[in-house]
Amino acid sequence: MCDDQVAHSTRHGYGDFAVRDASTHAFLSQVGLRNRPRFGVDLGFALHPRAQGRGIAGEAGRACQDLAFRRLSLPAVYAFVLPGNEASIAVLRRLGAQADGTVQSSGLHCLRYVFGPTSTTAAERTVDDGGAHLQLVHAAGTGSSNDQTALSQGPPDPFGSNVLGLVRVDRQHTLARTVISVAVEHARAAGAETVIVPCHPDLVPRE
Repeated sequence: MCDDQVAHSTRHGYGDFAVRDASTHAFLSQVGLRNRPRFGVDLGFALHPRAQGRGIAGEAGRACQDLAFRRLSLPAVYAFVLPGNEASIAVLRRLGAQADGTVQSSGLHCLRYVFGPTSTTAAERTVDDGGAHLQLVHAAGTGSSNDQTALSQGPPDPFGSNVLGLVRVDRQHTLARTVISVAVEHARAAGAETVIVPCHPDLVPRE
């Protein structure tokens, strides 16, 4: 399970987090954003029994909303819950989720809830992320002149589409993967069935 979570975080740039008590550092909860090819990005959490009833799921959920909407600019986040799990349903509703039908997930009949960027709770709180001020801004179009200038060090676009230049910075590969993952989610939300990612020939890995 841990290997799968590390692989997911490496692939998408986000994933599951361990929630620990600020004073004792005791493990309290697992929470995070998971990219599921069939359903999109979903918010999931699991609490240790000693952590229940302390508002931890809500606090961690708001942190994930902050990451999803304020920093990654995801178009939507989903949550899946069993019909009888009233406690989790109550948390999702307090976080601003709206009922969005039912689905079969992991072989189980689940209720689906959806969060959007306009959820009031997503803007209620800014979470300190230790100085990693990552924020992805999604906007239609070819980019501004300032963007072009900022990335002018990159090689020319071989496809003649007059969009932003490409910059290769190997140590930022996780950021690049995050950008692609978020772009795919925007395409999914727009109803796209195919995504084409052009790449300069010099940037294709060689084995």
